[in-house]
Amino acid sequence: MKNFIGKLCVFVFVAIGLATACTKSDKNEEEVQFSVYDESGETPKSVDFEAKGKNEYSLRVMSNAPWSLEVKGADWITASPLSGKEGARQVTGNIAKNETLEARSGELVFTCKTKSVSIGINQKKGSKEGEIIVPPTPSDVPEADLLDIIFKNDGTAVDISDSKMTVTTVQGSSAVNYFNDAYFRYAAHFSHTLGSAMSAGYYKIDYTQEQKFKDALADGHSMEVVFRMDAPANDTEIKPFSSMQSGGTGFLITDNSRGRDITFLPNVSSDGKSSWKWTHSNITPEVGRYYHVVGVWSKRAGKSYIYVNGELKGETEAAGSLNFPTEGSTWFCVGGDPNGASGAHCGFNGDVVVARIYGNVLTAKDVAALYKAVKNDIKPEVISISDLRLLPNANVKPGCWFYIYAKGFKSGDRVKLESMSSESLSYPCATVDGDGFLKVHIPDDFRAGKYRIVLGRGETQYPLGSSEFNVVSDLKNLYNTRIVAHRGYHYGSVAENSVASLAEAQKLGVYGSEFDVYITT
Repeated sequence: MKNFIGKLCVFVFVAIGLATACTKSDKNEEEVQFSVYDESGETPKSVDFEAKGKNEYSLRVMSNAPWSLEVKGADWITASPLSGKEGARQVTGNIAKNETLEARSGELVFTCKTKSVSIGINQKKGSKEGEIIVPPTPSDVPEADLLDIIFKNDGTAVDISDSKMTVTTVQGSSAVNYFNDAYFRYAAHFSHTLGSAMSAGYYKIDYTQEQKFKDALADGHSMEVVFRMDAPANDTEIKPFSSMQSGGTGFLITDNSRGRDITFLPNVSSDGKSSWKWTHSNITPEVGRYYHVVGVWSKRAGKSYIYVNGELKGETEAAGSLNFPTEGSTWFCVGGDPNGASGAHCGFNGDVVVARIYGNVLTAKDVAALYKAVKNDIKPEVISISDLRLLPNANVKPGCWFYIYAKGFKSGDRVKLESMSSESLSYPCATVDGDGFLKVHIPDDFRAGKYRIVLGRGETQYPLGSSEFNVVSDLKNLYNTRIVAHRGYHYGSVAENSVASLAEAQKLGVYGSEFDVYITT
């Protein structure tokens, strides 16, 4: 892996291999959460590097307990900070050029209670070049070889499986990524009307030209998803992660006629005709509760299975061959279901935390291991926010209050401001709820930039949207009201909706005005 732009890219490429070391816990020694990784999600065991620029590298450390970092056997490696508390923290450092005549090596050791992560660094003699090595971490948790999506801070997503599928972000206001404290990773949050068609606000993984991917699906496959619904199931089909259009496979919450339950639905037949194999769990998702779901289709056994929270909840006969979706819809959608090449439908409302596909038939033991890795017992909390008015741009002063207007806020609600340009900037804010608004206290050390505004209630988080915050020092600059449009300007002798009123509107410098035009001949 040559010609990297800089050490930042090179060093952080390897760190994600350690991100699955721990699971949700009561903070005992066996279940401590501790991860070292970068945004890319790459997991090579070693990469070459060539120092450029300021020779800096960057890692992100996330933990639910205090941690420390020690640089061993290398005074030519520096890193800061060398310790941290709970939460997320950026670690930056430097690898100096090797001016000696011998190759050299060093080690970075991250420690969190009984967990430790060791990253080896080897450097060539008389050079800036070298190699960073992460030893493999043994695990009984299956690895998704066809698709393993990591949602990122900037709103995009990547596939970290061996397939390295392209994940296209179809950006829209109905999809936002945020850091989910419960799962210790970024989640995608969707706010589509349940079951609706949409032209934006979802993720697309096209496999039209990926024959190996298709062959693996056709030979028997498994799918995994972790999701939360923020609205009750209704009389439409709702799909968090699927590829279904007259063929295909995926998950859905069925409509009224089929029980509104979590279902795995491969399309399998012996004659090539579309035939859905409804594999019901008979579990209707509770609003605010997270579900871990695995669907398995075994071509050899001729059956499909669905597991919910580690337990087998349903199976059905599914003998034959997999039928693929119609042309234009051979892609997986996160947040809905493909509806041709340029749109989606069956819109989802809630969180998708995990979306994976395996090219093999997972066993009950495999599924149990997957569930153990993500299990949490979050108490469901229904958050229903309506009539939200959120300024896209706002002037704020550290130490003062910012107002969010909406219906549905409750006493005890919290707000976290997450920087969309730097993972290390995250501000928990004090709040005061009022009648139709929430006052958010801007911290004294707040920095300007674009931020996600994430509401917290109990153990549940709910992203409200984003705003660009400008930091000002003078309160009088907080509010700068302008007339941007008006209807029917008239004053004195200026008639309403006349050409004269349009001229007066232009003098005001507004963007729009209404006036009447009459055709008399």
